[in-house]
Amino acid sequence: MRSSGHLILLVLVTGNYFIKFKISDMDKKLKIIVIGHITLDEFEGNLIPGGSAYYCSQTYLALGAEVKLISIVGDDFQFNEVFTGMDVFVKRMGKTTQFKNIYEKDSPRKQISLAQAESIRPDEIPEDFKECDVLHLVPVLGEVDISQWVSCIKSMLVAVGLQGWLRRINPSKVVLSKKCDISNEEYKSINLLCMSEDDIKGQPELLEKVVKLVPVVALTHGAKGYDLYRNGVKNSYGVFRTFEVDPTGAGDVFASGLVHSLAAGKPDTESGYIGAGLASVIVEEVGGKALKRIGEGVSRAKFISTDNSKTADFIAQPDIHYSEVIK
Repeated sequence: MRSSGHLILLVLVTGNYFIKFKISDMDKKLKIIVIGHITLDEFEGNLIPGGSAYYCSQTYLALGAEVKLISIVGDDFQFNEVFTGMDVFVKRMGKTTQFKNIYEKDSPRKQISLAQAESIRPDEIPEDFKECDVLHLVPVLGEVDISQWVSCIKSMLVAVGLQGWLRRINPSKVVLSKKCDISNEEYKSINLLCMSEDDIKGQPELLEKVVKLVPVVALTHGAKGYDLYRNGVKNSYGVFRTFEVDPTGAGDVFASGLVHSLAAGKPDTESGYIGAGLASVIVEEVGGKALKRIGEGVSRAKFISTDNSKTADFIAQPDIHYSEVIK
């Protein structure tokens, strides 16, 4: 549906401070370009689509954005339906990046790398992929070069999912953490950065560094909530607590909801709550199965507060669905 008569407030950066920029032509949706590997994730012997670029692009579509996806997959990738509804520049070459995800109670996710696609470079991308409102860079294994893409694509807001630059593969093919090698200049080209507490384990100095260099930083703590830093000032928020089946993609869905809402001119608190509401939906089913109803998360945002304990009584009753109390 085409909108009319409204203004979207996008975000520019001057130094380390946001200023608002009005786009008066509202006969168009937010134009968002997502860059990163679409992956194959092994779950209980079956392959399903995955990767941050998958979860982010699908979430943006559900929120009504005009989405363009830049990625690489192999001939072994058979889930072409994930590209429906968006413009894609997806090269088929080699093998699709593939992981086996292992979740153990009260432990961080363990990943085994089964295949890795080539890095994604800005060579040969079409002209209509070189300008957008939001550029969202979300590699899984460092396959995206920040400087190259920021130089190639003109955008109003650059968002980054940091996780992909914090991973390495050991000789046993286990995915491990590594020190982040993003330069200060690259950080300064980013407007909004998202990461989780698991991402920065073992390098607490990284958080201190990024909040000084990036205007808006979101640090997620799973079911415990998230912190949002704007120009170094921290505010903490709760989440919509639900019954978790599979946490895969939750951080990406949260980030997409946050980025889309901020780019649409919503305030920080509301934007974060929308992201958290969306993330609560994706964890209720395996992989991306809940993406078909991800829009439910927008309604859930109204039940989130800065005090995570306020939803405790509600989630203690599994026979009550949230839809029964928002009527």
